Amino acid sequence: MLSIPLTPSQQTYLSHLTSIPLEKLTSEPSVLQTQSHHLTSSLTSLTHTSYPTFLTLHTTTKALSQSLETLSSSLDTLITESLPTLENTVNGWKNRTDGVLRERHKARVVLDQHDKIRDMLDIPVLIDACVRNGFFSEALSLASHASTIAEKAYASEAPPLILDSILAQVQQAVTHMLCSLLATLHESNRKLPALWKAVNFLRKMDVFTEPHESADVQSEDQIALAFLSGRNSCDVVDKDQEDFSRYIKKYIDVWREGVHDLIMQFHTIFLERTKGVSDASVDDAAFQRLHTLLTTYALHALNTYLLPTISEALPCLPLASIPSILTQLTYCANAFARVGFDYSGAIGGIMCKAIRNSAAREERAAVDAVAEKRKSSFQEQSRFKKPSEWLVLPSQLSMPASSPSALMHSHDASPHQPPLVLASYPPMVDLTNAILTTFNSLRLVAPVDISLQLLEDLDAVLQDCAESLKGYIVAFCGDMADEPPDSDSDDAREKGAAISAGEVYFTVFVPYIRTALMEGVYGQQLLMEPGEPGSMSQSLESVCREWGSWLEGRRIPRTSG
Repeated sequence: MLSIPLTPSQQTYLSHLTSIPLEKLTSEPSVLQTQSHHLTSSLTSLTHTSYPTFLTLHTTTKALSQSLETLSSSLDTLITESLPTLENTVNGWKNRTDGVLRERHKARVVLDQHDKIRDMLDIPVLIDACVRNGFFSEALSLASHASTIAEKAYASEAPPLILDSILAQVQQAVTHMLCSLLATLHESNRKLPALWKAVNFLRKMDVFTEPHESADVQSEDQIALAFLSGRNSCDVVDKDQEDFSRYIKKYIDVWREGVHDLIMQFHTIFLERTKGVSDASVDDAAFQRLHTLLTTYALHALNTYLLPTISEALPCLPLASIPSILTQLTYCANAFARVGFDYSGAIGGIMCKAIRNSAAREERAAVDAVAEKRKSSFQEQSRFKKPSEWLVLPSQLSMPASSPSALMHSHDASPHQPPLVLASYPPMVDLTNAILTTFNSLRLVAPVDISLQLLEDLDAVLQDCAESLKGYIVAFCGDMADEPPDSDSDDAREKGAAISAGEVYFTVFVPYIRTALMEGVYGQQLLMEPGEPGSMSQSLESVCREWGSWLEGRRIPRTSG
């Protein structure tokens, strides 16, 4: 038998039925029917009186149901689509803003430490300012302060990267200070207080390497060696170049005044007295003996004191100082000529020798400077500096090709105007300026007798420079037989620029410098036939032929200078 589940109201009504008496129970159906008719009547009456309310309620309920369905759909869309999209967007926003936040955090840290960072950045500038103004003690204190900050920073786990840059600048400023102190030892006009100060600061800097205890040389010994080397170079070399000519002039004046006064005194006391003797034969004989005695003394004073001194001193002077000394010697000779003792012929050979030696020395110094640049072009492990780094201007690599004949006619024929093509080659510019400076000094005192000898010395200098340049170019270019003729690689352009420099040197520079000497200084036309006076020396001509032979063996087009 199946049991039907009852609702609470049904269960209550059943409990009510079981509790009433039988009489009421039997009358219950009629009571229920009566109540049903009453309810039906009441509902009918309510329907007729409240139907607008029912209609409104129905409409409202329908609208509410539609709103709830729309809300349910919107909520489903929000849950299934919008919220995941929002979550993804939020995650992406976090990823995009992490970098910005980190940068803002760094900027905030920098802003918080702005004063300290500014003080650290000012340290190299302050050290450099102290060094330039001679406040070496303050510079050392600032360098020590920077080292202390660096030690504390490196002791932490993450030292700031800017500290490396600051320390590098501090080290550069300290190195500048070291160079300044060492330069003080090489200055000729420095006295004891300045030298004492420089040496004391060199001790405080402790820049000289401390050797092991068993070593023979200590830091103090190295400072002492630097002191002796510096003072020797400035007192012996620099002073010779700057002050020696003044000492020679003063010596000539002292010699002229002393000997000239003695001659005049002797002439007044002895020769004029002899002329007053009545006996003419005694007068002539005594005069000749006294005059011979005076001449002997004058020659002795000349050969013992003046000529040996200027013979040793003039070759040590720069060429620019010789004209003024020659003028003084000429004035001195004219003064003695008025008293019958003209020695101007004796100084001609000495001046020619001095002028030749000084000119050759200055030309050699110019070539040696270029040779030092050439040596610095060789690096370790058989690697070379590129020509664009020292020999030619980088812009020259992209210049179009030119033939040697075009190079020969690319400059003004005037010996006083350097070829413009040389401006593309810094070493040749330096060499040209140095040699032309020598020629300008030579122009004031240019003995014709030694013109060919000066040209021979110039050819020897040009030969050494040519061999040095040719050696670099041959070593840098190597075997270029396999190089494609139309190659446009960086290596091919560098090699072409090196060969271009060689062509400019042999085709333009050498002829111009020789012309500048002979035509620019002496006004003499150069002779090009071999063996004739003024022609190119055999050694220089041999180097030029070797360059031409090597160049003809290359299979790449010649490039312009």
